[in-house]
Amino acid sequence: MFKILMSRVPLPIIVSLGSLIVNIFLLYLLKNVQKVSILILLIHTTTTFSTILIFQLQNYSRLNLFLLIFLIPLLFVFKTKGFLPYFFLDMVIIICSVLLIYNESTKIFEQSIQYKLFEDCLNQNSLEFEIDNNVDSVYVVGHAFGNHKNTNKALSNQLLHYFYKNISNQKSDLILTGDFIRTPTPESYKLLQTQTASFFNNTYPSIGNHEEENINLYGDFYNEDLFIFEKGINSFIIANFSTPNWLPKSDNLNTINEYLDNKKNQNVFIFSHQLFWINYFESNVTPNSYGLLVDDLSKSPLEFINNQNNDYIFISGDYGLNSNISYFCKDHQNYKYIANGLYDRPNDLILEIVYDSKNFKFIIHETGYLK
Repeated sequence: MFKILMSRVPLPIIVSLGSLIVNIFLLYLLKNVQKVSILILLIHTTTTFSTILIFQLQNYSRLNLFLLIFLIPLLFVFKTKGFLPYFFLDMVIIICSVLLIYNESTKIFEQSIQYKLFEDCLNQNSLEFEIDNNVDSVYVVGHAFGNHKNTNKALSNQLLHYFYKNISNQKSDLILTGDFIRTPTPESYKLLQTQTASFFNNTYPSIGNHEEENINLYGDFYNEDLFIFEKGINSFIIANFSTPNWLPKSDNLNTINEYLDNKKNQNVFIFSHQLFWINYFESNVTPNSYGLLVDDLSKSPLEFINNQNNDYIFISGDYGLNSNISYFCKDHQNYKYIANGLYDRPNDLILEIVYDSKNFKFIIHETGYLK
């Protein structure tokens, strides 16, 4: 937590020192260098520092922007009317900022604990192995269009910002676990394919309820809604779970089970949009919505898999809206269940699975603007 807080300090220090220098210069011009004036300057500098620090911790909130732009300059008006009004207002802002800093620090501390638990859960059963040129990798992104209130047509601007800064080649693949299009239009899909092709070798989409709104249009751009590939003991299945019962349709189920019937002691990753497995965890995890669901969710959602003699890892993307954190990971009956989706928050993250023919490892990438 201290490290995170310290990472936010340089900008407030720079702005505060700049404010102090400007004010000293103004006092010099006004020939008003008095003890009271110096005290006012120090108080004002503290106010500026604490306000901008909160501004950063709250991910540049509009409310804090209002305080920064309008309220602090207002203090200069009171400054001309005497010391006490100026001092009083400054002290109110400092006290409020201290309380806000404490509140935000508590949130950061709680999130850091959740992050550590998530990180430990992801790689609990994987062995350490050296990441070199012989390994492959696939990125996993859920709810990739981000916040519902934004206007981007395809991938969220925050996600693209991260890709531009951190992915310089097209060696990795990308799995999109649903809701990667805000509104299904030809322009949106063309933009999506341009965006993903700029960073990744192959893209494998799992259909979400936003894409399901016009499933025929999806078919114009992607020929399949079921993708299966493997390397050694690692198998990857990306399927369409956006159905009335949140399970793949019968033809896809048959294909999946025919593939798995020949596998034993494999690491099998199954990717979906819908959190079809939430009955295992009662109220511990809540999807963004129950869209498209008509039938009651099965109390034994893995009955659709005939062959249980593998290590299954389920990763679903319809998550992040109803929680302060965008990730979830729990084990149940020796299988792992992961939910991860974006909502353009400072603590958003995506996953990368690095794998060779014998092992795999999860890598967490923090995509928030403040990371």
